[in-house]
Amino acid sequence: MHKRQQSSFWLFYDGACPLCEKEVQWLKRRKTKANHTLHFIDISQPSFNAKEYGKSMEDFMGELHLRSADGEWLKAMEATRMIYRIIGLGWLMAPTGWPGLRALTDMAYRVFARYRPRKKSCTERCGLPSEK
Repeated sequence: MHKRQQSSFWLFYDGACPLCEKEVQWLKRRKTKANHTLHFIDISQPSFNAKEYGKSMEDFMGELHLRSADGEWLKAMEATRMIYRIIGLGWLMAPTGWPGLRALTDMAYRVFARYRPRKKSCTERCGLPSEK
């Protein structure tokens, strides 16, 4: 009998965003589907170096990134849809990929990513404008 190959994914998330952190904690409690592993990398940590991945901090802060073991990058809603498939809840995000809804949910994601809440400690480290 043929055994399925294990696939790993790395989720790059903004731990300085309270909503992002809350969702990551929820994801960590979920079991991944058989033959999948999901790793988490907090880009707001001082030890994180975006250049190690061939990207800028601005790239990572602009949208969610998910990287597969073979080096493929998924971003924004594509990454979100894949994450939910990995944890066995792909059906929940499937409508966001349907024609018509895809454009709407992708736009809503871009608005969220731009205006999501951040802890003040991240503004300098993450290259964000400080709040006045």
